[in-house]
Amino acid sequence: MTGVRALAFLGGVLLALFAYTRGLHGGLWLAGAGVPLWCVPRLRALAALCAGVAWAWWPLQQYDRARLPASFDQRVLVSAEIEGLPLLRGAEESFTALLRPLRAGDLPTVRMRATLHWPDAPEVHAGQRWQLLVALHAPAAGANPGSAALALQPLRLRVHATGQVVASALNRPLASSGATLDALRERIARAIAARVTERDAAALIIALAIGDTQRVSSEQWRVFNAVGITHLVAISGLHVTLFCLCLAWAAARLWERIRCLQQRLPRHTFATLIGLAASLGYALLAGWSVPTQRTLLMLATWHGLRWAARPRPAARTLAAGLVGVLLLDPFAPLAAGFWLSFLAVGALLVQGALASVPLRGWRALLGTQMYVMAALLPATLAVFGSVSLAGLAVNLAAIPLFSLLLVPLILLATVMLALWPALATLLFKLAAWLISCGWPSLHAIASGSFALLRLAPPTWWYLLAAAALGVALLPWRPWMRCTALLALLPAALPASGRIEPGGLGATVLDVGRGEAVLLRTARHALLFDDGEVWGSHGAIAANLLVNALRHYHVRALDAVILPRLDGDRGAGVLALSAVLPVRGLAAGGAGALPPEFGACQAGARWSWDDVQFDVLDGKACSLRVRAGDASLLLPGSAAALGAARALEPAPRAIVLPVSRSASAMRPLRQPPADAAWLLLSGGGRDAARPDTAAMMHAWADEGAHAFVTGLDGALELRISPVGRIELECWRQACGAAPPLLVGPAAVP
Repeated sequence: MTGVRALAFLGGVLLALFAYTRGLHGGLWLAGAGVPLWCVPRLRALAALCAGVAWAWWPLQQYDRARLPASFDQRVLVSAEIEGLPLLRGAEESFTALLRPLRAGDLPTVRMRATLHWPDAPEVHAGQRWQLLVALHAPAAGANPGSAALALQPLRLRVHATGQVVASALNRPLASSGATLDALRERIARAIAARVTERDAAALIIALAIGDTQRVSSEQWRVFNAVGITHLVAISGLHVTLFCLCLAWAAARLWERIRCLQQRLPRHTFATLIGLAASLGYALLAGWSVPTQRTLLMLATWHGLRWAARPRPAARTLAAGLVGVLLLDPFAPLAAGFWLSFLAVGALLVQGALASVPLRGWRALLGTQMYVMAALLPATLAVFGSVSLAGLAVNLAAIPLFSLLLVPLILLATVMLALWPALATLLFKLAAWLISCGWPSLHAIASGSFALLRLAPPTWWYLLAAAALGVALLPWRPWMRCTALLALLPAALPASGRIEPGGLGATVLDVGRGEAVLLRTARHALLFDDGEVWGSHGAIAANLLVNALRHYHVRALDAVILPRLDGDRGAGVLALSAVLPVRGLAAGGAGALPPEFGACQAGARWSWDDVQFDVLDGKACSLRVRAGDASLLLPGSAAALGAARALEPAPRAIVLPVSRSASAMRPLRQPPADAAWLLLSGGGRDAARPDTAAMMHAWADEGAHAFVTGLDGALELRISPVGRIELECWRQACGAAPPLLVGPAAVP
């Protein structure tokens, strides 16, 4: 397949994914249109486009049929077959399982995939089948600023539901773990963890051995991202290629010593078959990620064309890899690794085609690294919100060390687990020692002020960056190519939608059962709670909150206030501090606080950019924010709302997490005087509860408006210095809430 047809096929897949995410149904008729079009040479690109739409549309419809409705919230007795590798955090097991209902009619389909959490779980293993009582609901589909891609992750992983295993006598194993590939990967991971006592070193060794990065800590990811070597941590196409070459070389040496092989197969054919077969096994053991699929398909295409004595243009090889990956998984474009992998290889092919004089030695390595970094810069900013300035120098040393020393050593130790366990232990400890030797240098570089450049460019900037890449990558004179750096200026300029002095921006993020409110003034930012709930382990802050901060171009948090401090909220603070400075920490509650945190003090008051902040209650850190004649109240809990009725002036908007207790929500049945909006942080299932619905109706009867993040998405409140208050919902238009004018601005 030519490159143009491969790109057309990709365009069709993207078109189908875009239509599905926008709720547009229909389009399967394009499959029939592609058949006659393929017979016309000039229209084969259009036929490939139609084929791409049809190829992606069918699994999209299958996924839609199996997905749970948003209102589903039931306990179901199922047969669960564990897929992938379970992850143990404390006493809780997290895993993905293929579910089948044991009673007809309990689920809308006979089988579905779900991510489950099992508190106080017994020991579970990959491949086991269990009878479980699970509380299931639809996957969270939050609508938050900067997190559109996260809502697509259930689709990318084909996860139809999420839930929790309920403690019950009905929970019991149905079958022992079989000889599956995931079971083998789990045994290898457990063997490595038993031999390497240092947790971070063991996590990196497991990632390089079997591609399981679940154990890599957030601090490790921060360092790897800052120094630009995240592509080396997961098993990449470079590792697969080197593994194939090494096995092919060893097979060629073996061929020379076995006479019967020489009489039946040519040396190159035998070496290639061994190399490809071993690479296939390595890719499967590594989790069958998109980069490994792409590499294996490209290697097979290149050698296949060689066996057939056909021309082997690089573009055709890359096109075959692209189409092959899409045929294996039409949802692959939803993964960041898909774009980074193909863009990197495409850049290398373009460099080879345009190079007039091939470079050698360190100059070739430096030139290649600079070329790939420039080509991946827009995609890296889109995925990570930053670009590593230290990556060029670090990769020059890290790529040879990882690819030629560390990875071969770990793979040899993995093989020795079955042949010579004592030697495997020695080799794993040697790998851990090498990691410990290099880690201080990586950590020091990552902690430098100029290691990482954080940018949050607007969407239109990526079109400018694409044009600038054409200038930077073409073989023009150096001074002409350097002009492409001018494209970075718009990305580094402050955002146009800044808050005016005296104004306030408040965003209630859609974080499910928790609460997270970002308050922004002209030059300051405060985060009230971090959205973490029991069992989240900092994941909400690391994903949703970090993306929201990038969206609003927040470069530092002046304060993080937590109504209550626990392990999960503390993990969220650590995740935030790993990506940007956090200058102040405060928490409520009656218990002792770590030295990094200050206690909320009732009566504390400060002013930022003519916006007044008052702490009303030290126990729940209740906070009132006044901008001009408008005020916003964050009680921290429904129980702390009583103080709002004595405030002068009364708050115009109240932000509150939905309590699980109906009695705690009872005070909200009567809204405070002059309160215009109640912004509830909770899931869609919380809004459907009778007590919550009654409360919202009570507010509506008083002429106020109530919104729930689980239904309306993130709620963005904007208060201007002149008293104009506007509300924007990220999932749907807040048509019931017109802009308000308060104070002098409200007088005609």
